[in-house]
Amino acid sequence: MCGCPAGQRCAGCGAAYYCGKEHQKLHWKQHKPACSPIKESRSPEMGRFLVAARNLAAGEVVLRETPLVEAPPPSTPPVCLACYRTLAEATAKDCPRCGWPMCSAECADNPKHRPECRLTVQKRGNKMNIRNFGLPHPSYQCMATLRCLALRDAQPAKWRRLLELESHCEERRDTPRQEQERFGVVQFILRVFPKLRDEDKVTEDDILRVCGILQVNGHEVPLSEPPHVAVYDRSSLLAHSCRANCAKSFSSSGELVVRTAVPVQAGEPLTICYTDPMWGTAARRQHLQETKFFWCRCERCSDRTELGTYFSALTCPGENPDCPGAIMPDDPLAEGGAPEDGDPDVLGAAQYWQCSQCDISMPTGSVLSLLRRVGEDLSELDKDDAEACRIFLQRYGGDEFPLDLKEKEEMRRPMLSRNHFYLTDVRLALAQRYGQDGGDALQGLRQLTDGELAHKRQLCRDLLKLAERLVPAEHRMRGLLWFELHAVEAEASRRRGLDQGPDPDALRVSLLESRRCLSEVVNLLRCEPPELPEGKVLRQARLNLQELEQLLCALHNAVGVAPL
Repeated sequence: MCGCPAGQRCAGCGAAYYCGKEHQKLHWKQHKPACSPIKESRSPEMGRFLVAARNLAAGEVVLRETPLVEAPPPSTPPVCLACYRTLAEATAKDCPRCGWPMCSAECADNPKHRPECRLTVQKRGNKMNIRNFGLPHPSYQCMATLRCLALRDAQPAKWRRLLELESHCEERRDTPRQEQERFGVVQFILRVFPKLRDEDKVTEDDILRVCGILQVNGHEVPLSEPPHVAVYDRSSLLAHSCRANCAKSFSSSGELVVRTAVPVQAGEPLTICYTDPMWGTAARRQHLQETKFFWCRCERCSDRTELGTYFSALTCPGENPDCPGAIMPDDPLAEGGAPEDGDPDVLGAAQYWQCSQCDISMPTGSVLSLLRRVGEDLSELDKDDAEACRIFLQRYGGDEFPLDLKEKEEMRRPMLSRNHFYLTDVRLALAQRYGQDGGDALQGLRQLTDGELAHKRQLCRDLLKLAERLVPAEHRMRGLLWFELHAVEAEASRRRGLDQGPDPDALRVSLLESRRCLSEVVNLLRCEPPELPEGKVLRQARLNLQELEQLLCALHNAVGVAPL
């Protein structure tokens, strides 16, 4: 504002300096459009990507963005094209202009429906005639692509931004997915909307490019059932990491909300995970190569121990039962497939898995055969059966339980490492399964034995420790586990009171631990919308937290124990 020496920096972006608060306030209208905690960067290896413009603390919202385009998923029965509810033939109402079935007249007038409605009227000439409700309908395969094409004339600025996104056209060429799109999307659009081809000169390559943009940049939005898909502009520049430093959520209106999961230094790339971070390394890397066209070399994938968790490792199969080593691939970045591929040779015949402590090694084919066998048992496991889950964990992980099993496995050396992704999958299911019997959650917890309650507590603690180390951006999973742990602590406190009588000191400690758990829930789930299960848990956690604060105050007033 004045050119004087400036000792005060904008807290939002860290890029603008002022001599004092008065000039900072005067300059705000000019500075606001450029004020952001993130900025765009570029490199030959990564192309365009977003970095932190300043040091960011964990939990800061760095991006909030409405979609460029959204649409129902490609494989869906007829759904309303505004609210995405599944339609029934008896209740569906055809749009009076274009004939696409909608759930109501209000939805037919919703702006979300405008793109395909306009194209149907202008580029087709006849109304659509959708029948065969209840089964996946081929007409909806093209909807996302059609809405993208509608931007070209109706919103050219958005169209240009869409075309700037990566499509990987060369890598997608002649792949099975592209051939399917050529038949199910390209031919459908050019046949059903002939004026796009004849008047607007839309070509097959134009449509396939849009299909590529949707594949590479699409997000699944869980606000509808089935979830719909959306493409965002700046959010598409978030880089990938299997240990992401940012978490994403969706608002009730469909905005993508991105916030930091860990502290991020200025200039550091902002990352989300493009695949399922709870898969093993081989499965994650193969999925990324097949869907995003790159082999991941992030910090986690490059480390054969997966940041010290041994998430994909086996226990040493050598004759020495006391060997503490883990069997891991000698090269975790070998380009190849995952255990689910069914082909022992996909990772390369030359690769071996080597023990970290002794000279024992196993050919990759033998490892994949073993993992395939365990995976088959997991696929047949009824995760609603707590006893079956415990037997699986004992058989393959050597877990010991604070309770007796009806069917005990012969004690033998565990096959999988303690934190293996197969075992983690079952532990997650079991931690949430405990306490589900009964009319409500409270009643279900009260039906647990002391041993089952203790096991639920240990599962939650172990899983939270693993998640914090391996997947700190998995806020939904971590928030739900903290809520389960809060429920355990509350029930354990109730039982102690019944067995030992009232003890103000013990009650205070228990209440403070419950408050700590609930505070974690609120912090992790605070961006989740009320429509989702996590949003409902958030609401309950806030109510429980209010009650806890009142109890702590009452305890302080009654016996003078400080509500710390």
